[in-house]
Amino acid sequence: MTHFLRARHDAILVGAGTAVADDPGLNSRLAPSSSSLGGKTRQQQPRPVVLDPSGRWDVGEQSRVVKAAKAGEGLGPWVV
Repeated sequence: MTHFLRARHDAILVGAGTAVADDPGLNSRLAPSSSSLGGKTRQQQPRPVVLDPSGRWDVGEQSRVVKAAKAGEGLGPWVV
């Protein structure tokens, strides 16, 4: 159900605590050709947004969200 909901939204918002503790991929793992996506493409994955006012999250090449974006399985994160 989580990935179904992710596929239906434009963004996924998490706080720095979640990003640091869980290293989430923040994408929808449903195949883009799935009828449940309504014809969405990989470019229409939800945008990962991480709220990090103190700069706690050490985003880099090792982060799952970055790896997913490089593999074409998601979008690069916005860090606010």
